[in-house]
Amino acid sequence: MRKRTYIILALLLILGAAFLVVLRSYSLEIVHSVVLNAVIQRAPDSYPEYRIREAFQSSYQTAVESGRKEYYLEKLNALSHRLEKVQSLETDEVDRILEELSKPTAP
Repeated sequence: MRKRTYIILALLLILGAAFLVVLRSYSLEIVHSVVLNAVIQRAPDSYPEYRIREAFQSSYQTAVESGRKEYYLEKLNALSHRLEKVQSLETDEVDRILEELSKPTAP
């Protein structure tokens, strides 16, 4: 009985570690998707959704191609914290967010 418990515990630890590795490798994609959807939900109904998606996709591609994924993740985290405080965005606020995303991705 004791040996079986240790085997099960070891298997659970291995599965947990594997799960964390997978989540870590997809953390940028997850945060990118969550923040993108938050901006779309808070944007005015009249704001073109495709512009938001294109701006986010372009910023993501630039970060990946330039090897600045960590900086982009920090940008998204900061934006996420800003978005937590508002229920809706005005058109000029969405434009400002998209402009900030399009700025070069790190010193």
